[in-house]
Amino acid sequence: MNKFTLCLHKTKLTVMIPDPQSIMLPYLKVLADSKEWSFQDLIETLAHTFKVSHNERQEMIPSGQKIFNYRVGFSRTFLKKAGLVESTRYGYVRVTQKGLKILAKNPDYIDMRFLKQINKFIAI
Repeated sequence: MNKFTLCLHKTKLTVMIPDPQSIMLPYLKVLADSKEWSFQDLIETLAHTFKVSHNERQEMIPSGQKIFNYRVGFSRTFLKKAGLVESTRYGYVRVTQKGLKILAKNPDYIDMRFLKQINKFIAI
């Protein structure tokens, strides 16, 4: 987990919110049960996993979105592009067979470099 210093509205904040790439592997591991997960349940579970405090979870980016939620969403987008997770309906995802195969290899870390090695991944 990285420590970030943000300057928002001339106020300096130091928060312990993981970057999107640090979220990717834990995100995929949560989905390893092959069940359908709501985005909100994933946010709650990952916040607990990373020990993100209530106050940290309220921190916003300039657009008004919560930083942690934004980063979890960013991770979801790129895991979907790589074919490791799929949307089952609005606001819900589950792991794909490809995602389970990746987890079976027990990777130490999933980041953008790792995802680019997966043949289905399409960079934006």
